[in-house]
Amino acid sequence: MTTETVNEPLEVRSGGGFDPIALSALFFLTLRQNIRGRRLIILSVLFLLPSLLDVIVRFAPFPPASDRLEFIFMFNFIPHALLPLTALLYAAGVIQDEVEEQTLTYLLLRPLPRWAMYLTKITATWLVTSLLTAVFTTLTLVVVWWGTPELFDVVLPMRALKVCALMALALVGYCSLFGALGLLTRRSLLIGIAYIVACEGLLANINMGVRQLTVMYYFRVLAVRWLSPADNKLWLDRWGLKLDEIPTATSCVEILLIASAVFCFFSILMITYREFRMKTPEGS
Repeated sequence: MTTETVNEPLEVRSGGGFDPIALSALFFLTLRQNIRGRRLIILSVLFLLPSLLDVIVRFAPFPPASDRLEFIFMFNFIPHALLPLTALLYAAGVIQDEVEEQTLTYLLLRPLPRWAMYLTKITATWLVTSLLTAVFTTLTLVVVWWGTPELFDVVLPMRALKVCALMALALVGYCSLFGALGLLTRRSLLIGIAYIVACEGLLANINMGVRQLTVMYYFRVLAVRWLSPADNKLWLDRWGLKLDEIPTATSCVEILLIASAVFCFFSILMITYREFRMKTPEGS
């Protein structure tokens, strides 16, 4: 006897008490889901590009100095392209992937509050993206500063830790933003890429107050404040920043965290009151 899929979807609601053990299991399940599959392989290859490009550039007759290469790859190429793309590919699918794989029903049937379920999954997703970024940004730093005395005196470990912390903080903003986007629309990948290009790429480079609506603006300000680059003028001129006008590091952190909390709250409202309609096999 064959099993057919019925046309009438199943509406699922869930609710329940706060269960730390169940949430811990969900957290590690989400970690396992995120560290397997093609996304991790594709992103790992993309994150290797800065290191490979740096090696190629070093064979030029007059290669740029290490601090210039660091500025190009570490503070422009990675945060402009790879950082938001990583968050988009992972965070937008926090719930959407469960819907596509028809596994969301099993999560919603468990006695867990939806807000706790979402926060658990988005936190696990942020952790995976942060660790992935930390590994490859540290590798890029090592390659860029290889053969210089600064590598072990300055870059490792303190500068590398600051860079990884800066990337992780930016990912808090990106993951919360794209997590909400994934709940709003099924076209989250297309819209997310358009946002990365238009806002984090173009808008962040316009020397107007509107760029303060982008994560990239606060990333750049924090990079200047935390890392105190030797060629401070290069960073400020290229990014259109004035040291006496940009916000403090504390203000940048507060703004990013508050904005991330707002996006997470919006996501919690959507997942709490939204009906997820799932198709089920006939007779199940």
